[in-house]
Amino acid sequence: MSQDTMQLALISKLANHGDWSTEWFQRTYKLLYSDEVNGEIQYHRKRWELTYIANAVLELGLCGKGKKGMVWAAGKEILISFFAGRGCSILASDMPPENADNQFWASSDQFAATKDDLYVERFLDKKSFDKLVSYR
Repeated sequence: MSQDTMQLALISKLANHGDWSTEWFQRTYKLLYSDEVNGEIQYHRKRWELTYIANAVLELGLCGKGKKGMVWAAGKEILISFFAGRGCSILASDMPPENADNQFWASSDQFAATKDDLYVERFLDKKSFDKLVSYR
């Protein structure tokens, strides 16, 4: 198995700078971020993680019409809208707002207090998002 075709065996993997230049990473990164960064890669650990996760889900055929997924501690992540945009039904949740630890989380602008906080327009229209994504 070459690095460029990377058929994942769902292994734990550290973020690796070399991955950014592989075909699998470039392909999946563009699916996630092309509208946001005009084709320029922004090197950040979080972007590597989300690209790796999206690539694994896509390669394993776990995302598509009729597929279902769950996301805990969702935060304001793009993968929920990304997967919904490919037809997946997603159940997402985040920390209850009354949780004492939530003060820090909420102040970081990463906390998803409502379902609308999970919506990323570039992946699907709002009507489709509302149909495919539920929040508890």
